[in-house]
Amino acid sequence: MLKAVIFDMDGLLIDSEPYWEEVEIEVFGRLGVPMTLELKQDTVGIRTKDIVKHWHEQYPWDYYSVDEVVDQIIQEMCRKVEADPRVLPGARDVIDFFEKKNIRLAIASSSPYKLIYTGIKAFGVDRFEVLHSGVDEEFGKPDPATYLSTLKKLNLNAEECVVFEDSVNGFKAGYTSGIRTIAVPEEHNYNNTSFDKAYLKLRSLKEFSEAHFQSL
Repeated sequence: MLKAVIFDMDGLLIDSEPYWEEVEIEVFGRLGVPMTLELKQDTVGIRTKDIVKHWHEQYPWDYYSVDEVVDQIIQEMCRKVEADPRVLPGARDVIDFFEKKNIRLAIASSSPYKLIYTGIKAFGVDRFEVLHSGVDEEFGKPDPATYLSTLKKLNLNAEECVVFEDSVNGFKAGYTSGIRTIAVPEEHNYNNTSFDKAYLKLRSLKEFSEAHFQSL
């Protein structure tokens, strides 16, 4: 029996991926990293600190530490999301849908808590019983730890939950955690074979229906 739904946030509930692209290209560019949209796709869905570490290893820079660069990126992301959270189509509707069914709601995101709180203000923070950030884990997505810890916070088994994810790295984390994972990929990534094992694949949260719910 379904008891809880666990959502990723960035790229699923809010259209923050364009912000990530803008901010990372700007910040890394100042540090001498030749960041492009194509390179950015390789790190979608993973923790900011892991992204910064990755590019620091490839293009070492001076003056700023990894943590300082992470702070720069998160501060700018929070500013952009707070100014315009860009709620994705169907996000409010699917949250309303599960609330009416008395299904518990949780967020499991690679983003730090500051950005999670900023993003979900658009929906109402108190609607989510559990908020969990990958920064608490030794390994972030695609490692399943972020979802496994969310299960512990909910005090539920994998069979009692479902995950909604948009990125390849996030989907891998959800799938390997043993939780039924619904993929909602971006259009350019919809046919990526990484999503072939998804419990269900949607083009938008708007597509989720009563029939889908009954299948869970």
